[in-house]
Amino acid sequence: MSAVDRLLSNYSRQVRLPWTANMSGKQRVWFAVYPPAEERRVRARLPQFEALTLEARHGWTTVDLTRLLPEFLAAHKYRESIFQNPQHLRAGTDLEVRAAALVKEACSREEADAGSVVAVSGLASLFDFM
Repeated sequence: MSAVDRLLSNYSRQVRLPWTANMSGKQRVWFAVYPPAEERRVRARLPQFEALTLEARHGWTTVDLTRLLPEFLAAHKYRESIFQNPQHLRAGTDLEVRAAALVKEACSREEADAGSVVAVSGLASLFDFM
């Protein structure tokens, strides 16, 4: 069984468990941990994650942060300096604020209620850079 197949199997089991209404937001966060080399395979199979979620009678919405970093850097006035010295881009930057705003916006969508999964993809490119 491949890493992605195991991930799908584990996700299927987890998404079918009963969700209690009294859980805090922090208790509702799941991380799909997989080898970086599997990123494309996982993303290609996102429709299967969605199907499993819908079968479990939960909503599904996505946030794709893949383009966030290149768009941020393209618009940054010190982009040349950042490319020469990436360590100049520190935690707490506008990049993190923008990423958080995109996730918050997705969580605020009409279709994203307390019984929904909000799948965030494209984080690898942010973490690789930072």
